[in-house]
Amino acid sequence: MEDIDLDTLFMILLEVEPEDISNCARVNHLFNSIFSDDSYWKFYMDRLQIHNYLDVDKLVKDNNPKEICKLYIKLVKLKGRLNLGYSISDIEKIRELDRSNMVLYEIPKEISYLSDLRCLILENCDINIFTREITLCKNLVMINLSENNIEEIPEEIYNLRQLQILELKKNKIKMINNGIYRMENLRKLDMSHNNIEIITGEIINMKSLEELIMNNNKIRAIPQQIGYLENLTYYDFRNNNIEVIPYGINSNWYNSIYL
Repeated sequence: MEDIDLDTLFMILLEVEPEDISNCARVNHLFNSIFSDDSYWKFYMDRLQIHNYLDVDKLVKDNNPKEICKLYIKLVKLKGRLNLGYSISDIEKIRELDRSNMVLYEIPKEISYLSDLRCLILENCDINIFTREITLCKNLVMINLSENNIEEIPEEIYNLRQLQILELKKNKIKMINNGIYRMENLRKLDMSHNNIEIITGEIINMKSLEELIMNNNKIRAIPQQIGYLENLTYYDFRNNNIEVIPYGINSNWYNSIYL
């Protein structure tokens, strides 16, 4: 077997996009040299530190080293982009991630590998897109993406069944989609300082909602169904375009709305 410096392989891998691995002649040559003998697999897997993310034994059996290296590249890039002070093998153990005030522009798709993530805070990061991969972090309890440039939220946010706090203030969001309305366990929703014009009657599905913060939008009307949210104790609709408060809404609403 050719004597290959593993660190050299890693450096080469990081210059290649994961989807381009199969077409890179130099990488293919190194793969053929390194992985021609199964006895070397475990050694290289230990160096890659990604046992927790893939069924390595199955990939060894299927002779599929490139899939492992694709994942390695994604994890290293995630580590670098978010400046994570963790080893590759420990990334999946991160429970709270706060990278506010970093210039990201977009949330790395590889964030889905943070399988134990509970709290995600990315305030003021110039983020333009609420990437769908966030909805694969099934253990999230709190998301704060305030002070970014997000215009819409993916419908798949409904899949975050454990999410209790969603803070999206000071973005460019124009509507609350059905995915948000279906979040029965959400306790706090802050979408203040956006461009929202309508709140539909579907909000009645948010049975656990305790705090609803919608000030500084363009909301024209409050749906009557909002009065049926028994757990709702704090609400802020200041600085909107509200003309009518529906009949039956508790008189306490008048303390939080400026018409």
